[in-house]
Amino acid sequence: MAKYEIARRLSGKRVITNRGEVLGKLVDLVVDEKSGVLEYLLVEIAPDSKVARKLGIDRRMAELPYKAVVAVSDYVIVDEASIRE
Repeated sequence: MAKYEIARRLSGKRVITNRGEVLGKLVDLVVDEKSGVLEYLLVEIAPDSKVARKLGIDRRMAELPYKAVVAVSDYVIVDEASIRE
């Protein structure tokens, strides 16, 4: 139950890179049902995101690996280099 509460609280937060570039908005979290491990962030990519174009993300929604998350506060901050992997 706690996982759902965490997802609800984080949903809608802006996702930015560690370089301060806007990537989009957090929509949901993808969790492995068997292990309970958080695997991906489901992000709605901002239409004007330069960093998304630079990274080759050409979809409206993208799954970003959880290991890319650097910090969470008012924003979800992700390491740009970890997104590429």
